[in-house]
Amino acid sequence: MFEVSCIIPVKIGDDPKSLLDSIRKATRSLNGQIQTMIVFNTPCFGRVQAKNFGASQTHAKILVFVDADCQVNESFFEEVIEKSENPYFVGGGVKHIELTRYSPGIIAGLIPLGFYLLFKQITLGAFWVRRSAFDCIGGFQETKWDDIDFALRLKKYAKIHNRKFESLKRSTLLWSTRKFDEYGDWHWLKGYKS
Repeated sequence: MFEVSCIIPVKIGDDPKSLLDSIRKATRSLNGQIQTMIVFNTPCFGRVQAKNFGASQTHAKILVFVDADCQVNESFFEEVIEKSENPYFVGGGVKHIELTRYSPGIIAGLIPLGFYLLFKQITLGAFWVRRSAFDCIGGFQETKWDDIDFALRLKKYAKIHNRKFESLKRSTLLWSTRKFDEYGDWHWLKGYKS
């Protein structure tokens, strides 16, 4: 049985090759402890359903969810395993986020989101979570901002159970700016498109 399952929701048009390459590098020294699972989402079977379905198909004690257009650095899974060995932590995100490119429009669009995430002390794009906590909060829910909703519910669960939502601090997540490439660098300020 795998200790950690990495679930990647992939929609038509996504190319998860860069993410899969980064996962291979990050798991090279972990001797098969990590299961990687790609779950396709379609217009009839959305991203949230794909994530929850992926979780239902594994018996791993630790679940990791990474968006298909992101990349993880080499310490990512080592840090997930390290954090999961401490029962005080129920799960979390990744504290350090980088973008594949920067522009004034991208930065202007991300500033309000960044302030909100900083205020709430949560992150987006990738999560690690104990299966028991994932099951107790009902997994991901269908909302416009399913990652934010998941993080807030996981954080609330941690507080109720005298535990902690703990983001990875040594690891970095590289976010793709492909949505900005597709819709323009100012699209978040003109009207968000997911």
